[in-house]
Amino acid sequence: MKVTIKDVAELAKVSQSTVSRVLHDNPKISERTKQKVKTAMKELGYVDNSPLYHFAKRTTRTIALLLRDQPKEFANNPFFIRLMQGASQYARQHYYHIMYAFYQDNEDELNYINDYVKSNLAKGIILVLSLKDDVAIDYMKSQNYPFVVVGRPPNLNDTFWVDNDNFQAIYDCVNRLITKGKRKIAYITTPLYYTALQYRLDGYKQALKNWDITEDNEMICIAPDGSEESGYLIMQELLKKKEPDAVVAIDDPLAFGALKAIQDIGLSNISIVGFNNSSRGLYQTPSLSSVDINPNELGRQAAKLLISQIEGQEIGIRHYIVETKLIERDTSLKPEYI
Repeated sequence: MKVTIKDVAELAKVSQSTVSRVLHDNPKISERTKQKVKTAMKELGYVDNSPLYHFAKRTTRTIALLLRDQPKEFANNPFFIRLMQGASQYARQHYYHIMYAFYQDNEDELNYINDYVKSNLAKGIILVLSLKDDVAIDYMKSQNYPFVVVGRPPNLNDTFWVDNDNFQAIYDCVNRLITKGKRKIAYITTPLYYTALQYRLDGYKQALKNWDITEDNEMICIAPDGSEESGYLIMQELLKKKEPDAVVAIDDPLAFGALKAIQDIGLSNISIVGFNNSSRGLYQTPSLSSVDINPNELGRQAAKLLISQIEGQEIGIRHYIVETKLIERDTSLKPEYI
């Protein structure tokens, strides 16, 4: 026997018109009432097969997650996948779907965002990684469009964002190496397009300063991208000029490449620490020390902040800082690497 709106209304102890409003995502219905109706629908196995209902659900309960298309890094870096998983899990628990879009440059990014804003295809956007000068943020603010940035944006006013404390994460890393007796610590980064990378570099410099270690610009290596190949080549170049006793890389693939370059010339006394704590780091030989930034939680908190905006909930804070943890393994613990 087919379950009807009347059956749902009786079980939820609300009117049939209230059930209809919940089905069409009426913003005047309280979150508590929505949950009562949805619970009743689930218990009874109710499905509204009207085309209008399904169209409305697709357009009003969908959020978008935008990522810059960096094929080398995306394919080999689990950070993005784990962040997407965290966002998807939270969204699904709250009856939202996520669509993913990969843009090439700033113009392409703005085109995507404009399409979402104008078409109502997505009710809000999670923007992954914050550029130093991100016109997309200003545009979404001007349109009063719900969005969350993964990464601390340059202008914090009226912006919802989630991030790690990137300054402290690298500062703690370098400080740990110094307490182990390291004094010639190299740093491998990619170009400082994103705000997080500038904070990490600042953390490296501050740790050296606090120990009265002279900063050496030649020990700060800027790789063209975050790939393992780039880490290998940049480490080769560094070893021709300097003799570091430790290396901190802003991403695990860079650290893997640097480690391979060190091994290829027979060195085994250089400590290495990566960033993002990818599973490969645990199983390779030697196992890689790395900073765990908990990307699942970054994605979950981003989705939570966005959905709260969309549903008009009162939000006490506009940002969330996800804790990091240095996971020490062979490359910073074994005697031959320290």
